Amino acid sequence: MTPKQTPGMTVEKKTKEQRRSEAREKARLLREQEEKRAKRNRILVILGVAAAILMVVFAVWKIVSNGGSDSGNYNGSSREAKLANVSEDYGIYVGADGQAIDKPNGAPILGVYSDFICIHCNELDHQSKDAYAKHSKAGDVQIQYYPVSILGGTMSELGAAAAFYVATYAPEQYVTFQEKMFDRTNEILVKRTKGQPSAAEITDIAKAAGVPDKVLADMPASIESDAWQGVVKKATDKFREKGFKGTPTVTLDGKETQQWAQGGMEAFLGSVAKPAK
Repeated sequence: MTPKQTPGMTVEKKTKEQRRSEAREKARLLREQEEKRAKRNRILVILGVAAAILMVVFAVWKIVSNGGSDSGNYNGSSREAKLANVSEDYGIYVGADGQAIDKPNGAPILGVYSDFICIHCNELDHQSKDAYAKHSKAGDVQIQYYPVSILGGTMSELGAAAAFYVATYAPEQYVTFQEKMFDRTNEILVKRTKGQPSAAEITDIAKAAGVPDKVLADMPASIESDAWQGVVKKATDKFREKGFKGTPTVTLDGKETQQWAQGGMEAFLGSVAKPAK
């Protein structure tokens, strides 16, 4: 005899099995999700530890390779900020061959106050450097450069210190160094292909200008030092004490003039040129 089934019994039993199966599936999915989460967390921890180790290694490498500062391969020490070829008001006279000299030649004195990160100083230098060289060679105008730091940043602050450093310890390369610094200014502000340089990069610029190796070795440590930055501050303070506001500022025998802007620097220098006494 076929056993009788209570109506609905099969449906009820099937529903319980489905529920058990669904519960098991949910448990399996939860386990998989937990395993994936744990694995993801382990990976993130490993990556974090690896990144931290790399940062420590990089920091140690920078300290070891740079001697504790951004000095590149120049591992000398800071030199004394005892200036030479620099006037009492922090001007740098240049001679016939572009060298820094300790006194004027007796011709009318053209003073040029510049900040190496000043775009108009950059324009003036590139437009006028040939005229400066021509009249320096002729000796009928005495060019005097005044590095100052008005705008701030490494190009301004370290650049001005480097100008005084080169004038003092590598005077023969002064104008060449200054022109190469303004080439870098052009790359920063006009071409926008480079950023402001470190002390080591400024020293690379000095190297390209022909500054001797023994002078280069001490350059980064020097121009970053409080002593040489103090020179820059004094030069900039002197600029302000004279009542000058911005760069470039051009003077003729100590008095500010705008006449050079009317017909260009070459024409202006031609109009004021007088043979040295």
